[in-house]
Amino acid sequence: SPILANKLLIPLVPLALTAPLTNHGAAHIELALQHASAACAALWLTLLGTEVERRGLLLFTPDFQNLVNETCSGVSTLCTLLVYAILIGVILRLGNTMTGLIAVLTIPLSIGLNGARIASVSLLGEHGGTPLAMGPMHDVTGVVAFGIGYGMLFTGMWWLARRGARRVQSKSPK
Repeated sequence: SPILANKLLIPLVPLALTAPLTNHGAAHIELALQHASAACAALWLTLLGTEVERRGLLLFTPDFQNLVNETCSGVSTLCTLLVYAILIGVILRLGNTMTGLIAVLTIPLSIGLNGARIASVSLLGEHGGTPLAMGPMHDVTGVVAFGIGYGMLFTGMWWLARRGARRVQSKSPK
């Protein structure tokens, strides 16, 4: 029945993310994310007033070069935020349409955050060299980017749930 399919569709979507991909399929997804993240990082650096040249997956600032490799694709942040979006939507009862829309919006959110992370690594390298950019701060930038993304996601979804609850209360007879 459509109701049963509707109730199962959104909660089961995260399982699709656990399906094994061929190396070829996963590589195409990661490569697309690498290019999108590199372009976004170049934009972030430009907006922050740092001279940058992008050649494919390489970002050049005056004193540092940064290669956006497979580990920099942001696929783990994307998948994690996507699963959280769906689970939070189900928990907050946002409805399938709203939850699905938010899940789709995690793609540009993740690319923007990953681009900011790559830009911050480039800035660390520009001002402190490779040891600073690729040392412990490299991992810290990942944790911070994910924390910001999760905070934005949860806060936005909580606000939507509260707004929906207020709308329902204002329509109920007194």
